[in-house]
Order: sequence, then C-alpha cells, then structure tokens
Amino acid sequence: MKSFIKFISLVFITLLFVTHITPIHADDSYQMLAPLPVVSNATGSAGLGTYIPNVVKLAIGIAGALAVIRIIMGGIKYMSTDAFDGKSDAKETINNAIIGLLLAMSAYIILYTVNPKLVTFDFSVAGLRVGAPIDTTVVTSTTVVTGPSAGVAWPSDSTDRTNLTNLHITINNFNCAKVGDVGCTSVESMGQSVINGLEKLKKGCGCVVEITGGTEYWLHGNRSTEIDLNKTQHKPGGTVVDLSLSNEPMNIFIRTHGTPAKGTDCTTGTERYNFQGGLYVNEQIDNNSPHWHVCF
Repeated sequence: MKSFIKFISLVFITLLFVTHITPIHADDSYQMLAPLPVVSNATGSAGLGTYIPNVVKLAIGIAGALAVIRIIMGGIKYMSTDAFDGKSDAKETINNAIIGLLLAMSAYIILYTVNPKLVTFDFSVAGLRVGAPIDTTVVTSTTVVTGPSAGVAWPSDSTDRTNLTNLHITINNFNCAKVGDVGCTSVESMGQSVINGLEKLKKGCGCVVEITGGTEYWLHGNRSTEIDLNKTQHKPGGTVVDLSLSNEPMNIFIRTHGTPAKGTDCTTGTERYNFQGGLYVNEQIDNNSPHWHVCF
C-alpha cells in the first residue's frame, strides 16, 4: 500500500513540475504509433503542449480509480473477516487509499487555487517553437511588416522628451503618432539604463548627443508592428538607442575615451567601444543612415 501512496505522490510532483515548464505551440505535432485515450486527436497526432498535460490528467484519473478500487477491496476484506488483525489491515488499506485519492485530487485543486495559470500548460520558449530555426537575417529594408497593431495610436512621449531635453540631449525627429509610422523617432518610456548612459556621455564629452532611434520598435528588428513578435530592444523599457554619427566631437570622444571591444554582442559592426556601461557599435545597415547602436 505504501508503494501506492508513492505512486500518487509521484503524480502530484510531476504535475507541479510540468506546470512550470514554458509552453510549446499546438502545431508542434508528431504522429504517435498508437492513439492514447484523451491524448491524441482523431488523426492520432497531438502537440506536446496537449500530450503532456493530458498524460498527467490521465495518470491522476487512473490514480483516483485505483484508490476507489482499493477502498472497495478494503471494505470487502473488512466485512469478510472476523479476525482482529484482518480488520486492522483492512482499515489501513482503506485509510491509505483515501489518502492517495485526496493527494490525486489536491494536485490539481491546490495549483488552481494558487493561480489558475499554473494549470495552463505551455511549453514554448519565449514564443519560439521547439526545433524552429532562429532567424538571423539582418533586416536591411525600411519596409514595415504590418499586422493588427498597425495604425493603433502611439502614446505621447512629451514627458520623456522633456526630460531628455533638460539633459541637453537632442532628438532628430518628432514623435510617432501611430504604430507603423515612418520618419519619426519616439522616446516614449525609454529605459532608465539608456537615459542614465546618455547622461554620462553628455557630461563626459559636453558635445551634441542626438538620438536617431528610440522606442519605435516597428522600425527596428524584424520590422513587425506586433511588439510581442519583434525581439528588438528598441522598445519601451528597452536597453538600446541609436545615436547620430554626424557629430564628430562625440565620435572622437567615444573613440578616445572608450575601450575597444571585440565580438558580436549588441549588433554587427567591427568598430565597437565600451564606455560607462554602454557598448557603442558603429552600425552600418543598408538604407539607413550610419549611427552608433548603443546597448546598455
């Protein structure tokens, strides 16, 4: 009977574990050799995000059924024996079965009570399908890939723009009015690490520091207007900014006071310097003005 309780406990621990794994999309399907009850669909295939949780639910169901069977067996044993030891064993069987049944039921109930999302099984990694190739293509076009968010009003950046102006940092363009707009530069909700880094640069060189790329995410990365599908750090709360390369005093300051760096962190570009917590990379992209792409 102790082994039965161990089995129920294993089911409970398994459910706790799988609810904390990040989800896989339903289209990540595979063909099973034989369909399993409540697991596969009519074609005999199922995504891992469907397969794993249903296997766990199936295990809980089996555990519950076994617990009921053990209770019935214990009851029969209790009624059919006159020996004291036999009745004692029967009571222990019933008690252990009830404990196992409660464990099986509580596995789901406890997680749902704490947070319903804990019983929502999802196995993707940061929105990527397992096994899906990572797109390393450098976007060289200014064409915006539109989506449902295109045309949605973009917030005013007046507060952030004023704060940067007070730090004597300039912005090359007006704020964007809508998601998908081109020819604009937004500093709406610019990350604090970026603002702090720009302040250090301004105080250090005393030169013109001009922002040419801020939080208008759809003009960067894969150019998608869907922020969840665009992995760029050019976004509200992000950690990057683009600075004009036309300010020669600032260029000289970065090259003389920064520490030359190597590698491919931040973005592509062979000219790169570390300065005051920022990595300044001379980024050259077709159809874009040359600029410092800075990661903080």
